[in-house]
Amino acid sequence: MPTSTNILHVWMPACPTVPFPILKGLEIEYCPDSRDYYSFLLKEKKLDYLLLGQHYYQEDDGSYISAFSIPEKIGTRGYIKYAHSVKKALETGYFPILAHPDVFFNNPYSWDDNCEEACDIILNAAVQTGAVLELNANGIRKGIQSLGNDHRWPYPYADFWKKVAKTSIPVLIGSDCHDPAFMWDSCVEEAYRIAAEWNLVIT
Repeated sequence: MPTSTNILHVWMPACPTVPFPILKGLEIEYCPDSRDYYSFLLKEKKLDYLLLGQHYYQEDDGSYISAFSIPEKIGTRGYIKYAHSVKKALETGYFPILAHPDVFFNNPYSWDDNCEEACDIILNAAVQTGAVLELNANGIRKGIQSLGNDHRWPYPYADFWKKVAKTSIPVLIGSDCHDPAFMWDSCVEEAYRIAAEWNLVIT
């Protein structure tokens, strides 16, 4: 019976060559007690990068809150706590890319001072750490929704990205495809269009 190593040796010569590098990475949540695991992935598993995809933050009582559904009793105050969790993650140096940095706007709350502060925390952290921000096309796939006083995509959120445009933070377009059919679809094309419209620095 062939071993995985033998299979790899047979398969490798058949790999097509392409005029660009292919990197290995994954999107992953940041948990403060998992630093050894991140090191393991990078050093032992030889991943080229880890992409921070923060979907939760921790409240003072220890409970975890989903960035996709922050309770009304917390409201936009939760955005600030979420932003601080992102800041702490970026400061570890494990994550050169921040996925869907505006995903917390997938809530029915209108723009206020908390939104402004949360954005500033994330953008300042990106500047300080040199992180790249991902403009995520999957939010476009979710369609225009009624959120607070707005009719918009849950993300990308225009007010967030207009603040990014005032910085030199590099941006990449991410498909975030949960199906191969979405690898490059009309939503990715739309993401490139609005990135140009918002004068973002695409890397």
